Amino acid sequence: MTDWQETHRVLATVTLSEGTSIEGDIHLQTGSALHVGGETAVEMLNRPERFFALSCPSGDVTLLCKAQVAVVTCDADLWEADPERRAISKKFLLDVSLISGQKICGSAYWEHPSTHPRPQDFLNSPEPFFEITAEGNVHCVNRTLVTRVNPLE
Repeated sequence: MTDWQETHRVLATVTLSEGTSIEGDIHLQTGSALHVGGETAVEMLNRPERFFALSCPSGDVTLLCKAQVAVVTCDADLWEADPERRAISKKFLLDVSLISGQKICGSAYWEHPSTHPRPQDFLNSPEPFFEITAEGNVHCVNRTLVTRVNPLE
């Protein structure tokens, strides 16, 4: 457990599949192979490991099963959008409904092949989690726990 000291801790609210929420620090890698800077929450969630650590305010550590996590919410100001990546991304405004009844309405960005720019193609991407930005927060949403999405554009 000492290797957690070498990670970047980010305050997050984790909402489980049945709707309960837990607040604590998620542990992100200090570097990313995909871009300049550290790992983002959605990158951590899309890694192949089935569990991740959440350090609770009490000092306890909880290991959470990614498959049972509906949403991980963090402050959007933690990650600056790369203007070059955003320039080539397709923006979707989506209203997302989850199995727990939770709803999130916000913007999703997708670096897509030009032949598949539809919201349906974005939602059918193979990664387990996708990112949606709303009201100053980044929500990392588990695709398997989404019941309905209404594109708003």
